Amino acid sequence: MPPVARALLAITVGIGVALTATWGGEVLGAALHPLPASLAGDPTALGPHLRAAPAPVLLVLILGRGLGTFAGALLAAALVAARRALVATVVGLVLMGVTFLSLVSRPHPYWFALAAMSAVILAHVSSRAIARRDGH
Repeated sequence: MPPVARALLAITVGIGVALTATWGGEVLGAALHPLPASLAGDPTALGPHLRAAPAPVLLVLILGRGLGTFAGALLAAALVAARRALVATVVGLVLMGVTFLSLVSRPHPYWFALAAMSAVILAHVSSRAIARRDGH
């Protein structure tokens, strides 16, 4: 397989893994702090519901984002022979964008927004550093 095609495939797989882990955190968070059935059809009810969520539930969401970004970027880097740091960077940047869009699309507690972005950035930087150490 040509190196560019392999890199694109690695990036796609890495993003898929990262989003799956993020989604897993969201599902677990929703199981721990479910939206009441009476509010299920009301999109404006999500903001107050998120603000009322217990801190441990929000920490699960943060962990899902951070670990997902780390795993996805590291996996993408492992799938290519060269330019591992670049591939990890692309995955990390995409997940930063996804996290940012999620945070601005519905209200979250300020500490959660800061912690979620910090976790994704830390995961991105650390996976890139590992990829750089282990490859090109």
